[in-house]
Amino acid sequence: MVAIKVKRDERDALFFVTFTCYKWLALFEETNLYDNIYKWFAYMESQGIKTAGYVIMRMAAPPNHLNCMIYLPADSKGLDIVIGNGKRFLAYEIVKRLKEQKDVETLELLENTSLPEKRKMEIFIMPFTLLLMPNCVYLKSLH
Repeated sequence: MVAIKVKRDERDALFFVTFTCYKWLALFEETNLYDNIYKWFAYMESQGIKTAGYVIMRMAAPPNHLNCMIYLPADSKGLDIVIGNGKRFLAYEIVKRLKEQKDVETLELLENTSLPEKRKMEIFIMPFTLLLMPNCVYLKSLH
């Protein structure tokens, strides 16, 4: 689906992360993906990664991007891996649900012939955006 080209080495830190659906499509709403987003947050929690807050946003359309604040503990995998795995998890579910809905029009919009052969569709805009939130008092309450 979408490879991550952002690499950050910081750990024991809070990050603001955002990623957007390809072509600003309202894929979260079209596939009713909210349950799957919560599953991803729950999975991260099981790995010691905290979601400090989130919002599923819209820009002149139904929901099409996710903003979240993620605390990455010292012993965690890198943020690029955590977000990359999350986006992949969400992307596979989006495609599955679009196929179940027989939404051929949206599936065709997601196809992009310029992608490497292993990837047939683009689900999220590359790359994701992140900001390190330095010296956040909130970190103390996440431990």
